[in-house]
Amino acid sequence: MVVRGEASAPTPGQSFVSLDCGNVVISSLRPFKDGWILRCYETLGRGCDAKLSVSLKNVELLESDLTEQNARPLSNTKVHFEPFEIKTFQLVRKG
Repeated sequence: MVVRGEASAPTPGQSFVSLDCGNVVISSLRPFKDGWILRCYETLGRGCDAKLSVSLKNVELLESDLTEQNARPLSNTKVHFEPFEIKTFQLVRKG
């Protein structure tokens, strides 16, 4: 994915989205309206609390349902995943 603009670009070697829980993977990232849809899931049947980090500036992180509706802001970057749970997030550009 190409990210344009100096204020938005991560530094070389830096991911602009990352998770700190080894059994949760990012399965897809695609453009959506004013940002991107990020889909993640837990792979080993062991729930965990994953820290979701986004290094892009001027981006709001929302959690939505699997149909990408009912988006709500995350109050914390720690996200709980139940065993084998799939979660959908929206990264929405501000301003």
